Amino acid sequence: MRYEVFVGLRYLKARTGLLFSIGGVAVGIATVVVALSVMNGWESMIRDKMLNSEGHIFVSGRLNTYRTMIEDIEKIDGVVAAAPVLRKYTALMDDGADQQVGAILKAIDPDLQTSVTGIGGYVVSKKLSFESPLIAHVRSKVDDTIDGGIILGRGLAQKMQVTDGDMVRLIADMVQLPGGLHPVVKNFVVVDIYDSGMYSYDSILAFISLETGQRIYEAFDSVNRIEIKIDNIYKAEETRKKIQEMLLLSGNFVDVRTWMEVHKALFDAVKLEKLV
Repeated sequence: MRYEVFVGLRYLKARTGLLFSIGGVAVGIATVVVALSVMNGWESMIRDKMLNSEGHIFVSGRLNTYRTMIEDIEKIDGVVAAAPVLRKYTALMDDGADQQVGAILKAIDPDLQTSVTGIGGYVVSKKLSFESPLIAHVRSKVDDTIDGGIILGRGLAQKMQVTDGDMVRLIADMVQLPGGLHPVVKNFVVVDIYDSGMYSYDSILAFISLETGQRIYEAFDSVNRIEIKIDNIYKAEETRKKIQEMLLLSGNFVDVRTWMEVHKALFDAVKLEKLV
């Protein structure tokens, strides 16, 4: 009898030990499969929510000719759509100025933005718009100038304890006056709530119209970001190179990054957890 057959028969005859061995291996494999499945599912959920809230590729810089740039970018193979964004770090206060919270303000064109991201599906009204009867209602009740409507992330609104129809104050800039630095404050009415289900977005994002953002930040006809949607997120680097080359040839020396580069730290952490 061959040695391998002898060893195999010996373990097959040991019924109790065999069952324990098979059970141990099964439990071990099942644990690994379940853990990896949960991690893969969580990673997919995070990625999908991110890519529904932002573009797949980002062009950043002082973009004075963004309309022409968008037209040229949309001609590149693999690009679905592009939208301009004026992105600013700011602070918001409730009407009583009881508390001040930091926020990332995105001034966007609703029509163009919905062709690039899915944030229209994350607002409570399911319609991305900065026009609302609430603005006229608040104007009739206060003496302050109302600069327009604003959409707040759910977490941000909760921190400020405001909701639809409330007035919030945005610190747009600081100016030097004889008495020192003074804030330039703009008043907005909350017209909707943004709820993506991701606290990192909902607790810090606020949106206003691009036209309003350009006016209050004196950006005139410029933006500092273009968000781009592509047809295959896993070909982002390939498409990024095409966009970068096209922009360089047209004399635009700007920063072009993919969603994987922008969120590298997060996905590296997920990769490490899966490896462990």
